[in-house]
Amino acid sequence: MPVSAILVSVRFIRYVGSDIIHVCITRYTDLYNQLYKLV
Repeated sequence: MPVSAILVSVRFIRYVGSDIIHVCITRYTDLYNQLYKLV
């Protein structure tokens, strides 16, 4: 496996991972805001 392919895969994993984390954070904050409104 060439080094360039490894670098591309690592970059792709980092990009997708950060995107998933961002989505989780936004959903968590939305849920927190809804719970805060109920209280």
